[in-house]
Amino acid sequence: MDQGGLLERLEGTHQIPATFQELDARYGIKLHALFHPCLETLTDALTARFDYFGMARRGIVPITHYLEITATGESLALRRPLVQRYTVELFRAAATPAPTPPERPRERLLLDQRVEVEGFRRSGSERDLGFDDGQGPPVKAGSFRVIQVFTRPLAPPGQRQVGEVPEEFRRLRERPFAGSLPSPESLWAEGKDYQGVACENPPEAPRIWGRGNTDINHHVTVTEYLRALENHFVQLLHLAGLPVPQHRMSRLRCIFRRPFFAGDVFCVRGRPLRNGPLTQMHAGIYKRLEDEGFEAQPSIAACLDGVFEEDAPPRP
Repeated sequence: MDQGGLLERLEGTHQIPATFQELDARYGIKLHALFHPCLETLTDALTARFDYFGMARRGIVPITHYLEITATGESLALRRPLVQRYTVELFRAAATPAPTPPERPRERLLLDQRVEVEGFRRSGSERDLGFDDGQGPPVKAGSFRVIQVFTRPLAPPGQRQVGEVPEEFRRLRERPFAGSLPSPESLWAEGKDYQGVACENPPEAPRIWGRGNTDINHHVTVTEYLRALENHFVQLLHLAGLPVPQHRMSRLRCIFRRPFFAGDVFCVRGRPLRNGPLTQMHAGIYKRLEDEGFEAQPSIAACLDGVFEEDAPPRP
């Protein structure tokens, strides 16, 4: 909507096919598989309206700070469209925690981007190996939200914050962000009736990121974190003796506090919880220190939600 020469928000619709790599054994969309299709749609929309890459050539890019992905578990028809309805808004938010006086209040300039994803329900059996007559009705497949903070990632420390709206984005109306940005404490707040799951924690074996885990911002790319977190959740459920084939990931929330780079050593820690068929894991990805221990605070803080589905078919 355009008023007085300013764009209130960027919004639109885009379609992509539901391909083999997005769907799991029950034809439900995978959480991590939603990341790149949704982000690419948003990036294409921003590039078409603003000089997105001109800004990048000046060293400014929006870096992912918060991510939330949900999946409904609907069984989707392969190769039929995934319809993405997106909105992008520009906000200024107070940084948390607040600085100690006499420090100046810090602010973050950010893009809050949301995508609702709709697909088409499969009309055939899960044993049809991809074949479908295309007669299924439209259904909600999932949702995506990413908050990206304008940053100079290659600038020296202390010079990376972007305080003024880049000239390329001045046609998008800036507004104050309502409430507070998500924090690790808010992610790790225990839900009502959730209880800890007894399991033997796996050994904290150090792992390392390689160049193949990185992206063009020189950071480890987001999907690498998502897969590491999902796999750790599955491992904890397995160690607790729970039926992993019946478990579906339904929501993932992440806060990206500090990036990892190729050569960084890390570990994943998680605490699983359960409320009947509902599951949850409070987790983090931690960087190793020079003395071989790991940092006390996670570089990536996360909360994953899942559900045990009683009607899940047995493993063939």
